[in-house]
Amino acid sequence: VTDVLTAGRAPKPSGNKNRSAENYTNGTFSCADGLLAIAAQEPHQRERLWVTIGRPDIMHDERFATPEACARNIDALHRELELALAARPAQEWEPMLNDAGVAAMRVRTLPEVLDEDFVKQRGFLHTFEKIEGIEGKVTIPLAPYKLSDGPARASSPPPFLGQHTAEVLETLGLSNERVAELRKHGVI
Repeated sequence: VTDVLTAGRAPKPSGNKNRSAENYTNGTFSCADGLLAIAAQEPHQRERLWVTIGRPDIMHDERFATPEACARNIDALHRELELALAARPAQEWEPMLNDAGVAAMRVRTLPEVLDEDFVKQRGFLHTFEKIEGIEGKVTIPLAPYKLSDGPARASSPPPFLGQHTAEVLETLGLSNERVAELRKHGVI
């Protein structure tokens, strides 16, 4: 979150396809545009998935006839699924699959999520208007959950690298002289 807010660097998806005999259609899959997270765990959900994406034949393919066969041929199954999903963008598949009773959601990028109204309404982000030594505003994430004693707060901006090194070392018993010596030799 901090990389997005301060440097504009959004993380890239790393993938999470499920390879088990029970959950072989749960995962994140490429579409014509974007990624779609699908959770079709029950047999009736899988059947609706295949029908909705226009591939009811998959239910009758011997490579995918049983959960165990699906697990053995998971790469082929996922290729077939992604070939079908390539026909539309994730934005279109999401409502189609949900209407068919298959849990699916277009994967949002972190910048998209941070721009959502609910993130703003929950007070997840705090902006420091001015921090000495930094040009412009700095926005940081707060706790993503509600606290019983009121909202999460940031009373001070994040410290600069090494800003509190001497203080921390002094609490560990190092003298001012020893800290100065460590600094002189480039240890800290």
